[in-house]
Amino acid sequence: MATDPQVALEFGQFTLVPTEKRLLCDGTVVPLAPKVFDTLVLLVKNQGRLIEKEELLKALWPHSVVEEVALSHNVSQLRKALGDPADDPKVIETVPKRGYRFIAAVRQMSAPATPSAQPSLAVLPFHNRGGNTSLDYFVDGMMDEIVSALTRIRSLFVIASSATMSMAGPGLDPLSAARRLGVRYVLEGSVWRSDSQVRIAAKLTDADRGIQIWADRFDYVLEDIFALQDRVALSVAGVIEPNIRSAELSRVARSPLENLGCYDLYLRAAHLRATLRKTEVTQALELLNRALSMDPEFGPALAQAAGCHSQIYCNYWAEDRDAHRRAGLELAERAVHAGGEDAAVLAQVANAITDLSPDIDRAMGLIERATALNPGSAYAWFISGIVQIMRGNGEDAVAHLQRAARLDPVSPLHDIACAHIGVGMFLQGNFEEALRILRRSNYRPPRIQLTQIIAHARLGQWQEAREQLDLLEKDTGSTAENIISATTPDIRAMIVEAIAQIRKWRS
Repeated sequence: MATDPQVALEFGQFTLVPTEKRLLCDGTVVPLAPKVFDTLVLLVKNQGRLIEKEELLKALWPHSVVEEVALSHNVSQLRKALGDPADDPKVIETVPKRGYRFIAAVRQMSAPATPSAQPSLAVLPFHNRGGNTSLDYFVDGMMDEIVSALTRIRSLFVIASSATMSMAGPGLDPLSAARRLGVRYVLEGSVWRSDSQVRIAAKLTDADRGIQIWADRFDYVLEDIFALQDRVALSVAGVIEPNIRSAELSRVARSPLENLGCYDLYLRAAHLRATLRKTEVTQALELLNRALSMDPEFGPALAQAAGCHSQIYCNYWAEDRDAHRRAGLELAERAVHAGGEDAAVLAQVANAITDLSPDIDRAMGLIERATALNPGSAYAWFISGIVQIMRGNGEDAVAHLQRAARLDPVSPLHDIACAHIGVGMFLQGNFEEALRILRRSNYRPPRIQLTQIIAHARLGQWQEAREQLDLLEKDTGSTAENIISATTPDIRAMIVEAIAQIRKWRS
């Protein structure tokens, strides 16, 4: 059937909104994995026509070789979501050995505003607290810049500012606005300006639960209006992303595992991997494999899985480390192909490549692309700092890691970034400052421990260096020389020489 891409498609009690990736049942969102949703869209838009299995496979997985079992799984998930038994179908008819036909009546209608399956956000009109109406342009510009910065976060659906500006007025209730706009999260803000002093206050509300999950204020001296708007927008966007991610993880944690779709499995896996512990990272990889069985081209899951393999490889958590290196690099390349415009995906891939491959230039190119796509991404700047460490560039590493820490002061990434600032200080030859920072951190992977050991040696603290080297090699079951990550030949030679000196001293 010919359809207008801007409208919704209704069948029975269900409403399908293709442009917004939503399926509703009597106004309530029905969660579907991305490829399951795409399967439904293809079937509905071809209502009444038999679609051969080969045609469906090529349309759904144009760049992958996928067996028919994946398609059968998608249709099975659809039947479950639609309450359509295979032995007495009213919606999807199976033509044995050939394909599927959508048999329910379909009509076009205006798309309703309801919450999407993935996180969605509306930025409500900011308030001008100063009372000077001549500054309204500044307040509106501030809001537009924040919306623009947030739209660079590909995992977040952000309502256009034109839609929310139409709701401006006194007494606007954020929860009512969320229901009207069909979003899960609402950001409110106000701007106060007096001469050169500017204060911006903002708060983030989880409309589903009716609770405030973040609030802060930013004080600045106004010199350049446009530079200030850009700076505030990146700061707000940087802190919004980890807060929404945390809220989404809490939501997913309340759902039974068997009910989770591809996106929710990815979220739960990301939470497990962030613990940096072997058992949880292994569990995360299992969840990601399950997610990828639903959608083999879901870029975030591909990148996250590559990261799991790199953690297992770098931490010596498997006997056949090289198998994890190969698997990680393969997944990384698939992730770039599937999610090349997603800054978070590119950053994850760049991180995996720095751990699994000597091709630092490749990682550098990917991370530069990521920070250009989303300059407010704390994670992208963190990985940029890591890549600079691998290149032996301590000055840029510290600058990029400090930017990451400023953008994300709330999540575990903050402590990890701060620990690597210690590595950057080490590369600059500031060994005392490096030790001070590293001792303060709770993040203790082999790379951080090795940096601390060499810093002790460079300061002549041989006893501490010897004890920590013994402990590191005992915990990893490997020699320190094998633990050295890919870096410049000069830095590697310096580390190897220091290890040799420690061994000579203790003998």
